[in-house]
Amino acid sequence: MDYPGVMGVPITFLEKYNPDQFEIVGTSQSWDEQRSKAYPPQVQVSADGRKSTVMKLNDAPALQLQSPPAGKTYYAVGGDYFQAVYARILIRNKRL
Repeated sequence: MDYPGVMGVPITFLEKYNPDQFEIVGTSQSWDEQRSKAYPPQVQVSADGRKSTVMKLNDAPALQLQSPPAGKTYYAVGGDYFQAVYARILIRNKRL
């Protein structure tokens, strides 16, 4: 890898982790005072259209969307749309 910045990699990266090559900077999932953003209550819209009020965006990283995705679960917050994504380990290449 020749990218000099911080990269998000799947948790399975730990199986191949080389501490001489990569520095673990953090994780994309955190709780309480460590998180960078807290969302108010959200409306979860399931793939089948069912709606419920949840707080799930505070449990995982989220991507903001331009519009609601068809046939997929998403979250609505104040007119904005989000999709929860899998947690990532944040790493940096020590050699660059």
